[in-house]
Amino acid sequence: MTYPFGDNGLLSAKELESNKPFQSLQVVKGKHYAVIPSENTLSSAVAYPDALSAPWTVEKLTPILAGAVAGK
Repeated sequence: MTYPFGDNGLLSAKELESNKPFQSLQVVKGKHYAVIPSENTLSSAVAYPDALSAPWTVEKLTPILAGAVAGK
């Protein structure tokens, strides 16, 4: 799982996915990875977890991680 870190993200998903070292990873080759979108508050909830946001984060993150496990 990767996510842009910081208010505006250090890398966009497109920049990350076009990165040669990133592309060389076996999990990336098998499409078993997920990029957490930076356009919503999910990346912030992952980066700065707290007890109040945990249930919401799990709800939003579960389908993203399930897609990574399935190679989608």
